[in-house]
Amino acid sequence: MSPARRGNYSLLTRRVTVAVSAACLLLAGLIVPTAVTNAQAGPSVQPRTTPPATTLAVIKVIGVGDTPHSIAVNSVDDTIYVGNQVSDTVSVINGRTATEDDTIDVGDAPTGVAVNQIDDTVYVTNQDDSTVSVINGRTATEDDTITVGRRPFYVAVDQDDDTVYVTNKDDSTVSVINGRTATEDD
Repeated sequence: MSPARRGNYSLLTRRVTVAVSAACLLLAGLIVPTAVTNAQAGPSVQPRTTPPATTLAVIKVIGVGDTPHSIAVNSVDDTIYVGNQVSDTVSVINGRTATEDDTIDVGDAPTGVAVNQIDDTVYVTNQDDSTVSVINGRTATEDDTITVGRRPFYVAVDQDDDTVYVTNKDDSTVSVINGRTATEDD
């Protein structure tokens, strides 16, 4: 690569790196955009101010099952779901009272939890038996179990089309589940 070309490449690389780094910080909530003025070529970012350490404190500790591993919040009804990996349960916490209201038995080693807030369905990956538990959030019961790839770990829900995505660690795959039918799409 010629020195002139290398110089342009280096400058481009630095600009892309800075842009990607700024985007990551913005998504993480560590910086916030400010208003764009006529004098600016684009939006600027300012560091987020952190409250003094004296104002940050744990307000309550809630007891749950053995080895809590993952957590998901349904902000519509203020319910929190915690996957307890060793006890093979999901704790249901009332967000208004900060108390555990229920415990649901699920598969072996629940590792990921996601909530579809539209229909109040909770999806839990069970790593050691390669399944996903489908929980009815209204009744706090496991309605279905879906077999997926080996050692499912993370789970995410697209609420717009009711599609569930599950990462399978040992297969290096992603299972796609139709949330309406509770079946894995091919």
